[in-house]
Amino acid sequence: MWAKLGTVTTFAVRATDAATSTSTSNPGYTGNLLVKEWSPLQGSVGDEATVGVSYPTSGAVTRTTS
Repeated sequence: MWAKLGTVTTFAVRATDAATSTSTSNPGYTGNLLVKEWSPLQGSVGDEATVGVSYPTSGAVTRTTS
């Protein structure tokens, strides 16, 4: 992630795993996003491990169902 910090990069996501075909019940989304914030170590000792991220989209997001 450090190499992507501050850059616009492409993304592709689906509601279920990538091995499942894209459909109306498993739409796919693609586009570009800015890796604006990446804080992999947050919290105190003994806290649940969390990651802080900020990925605003850059341009249109496309939804596919077939």
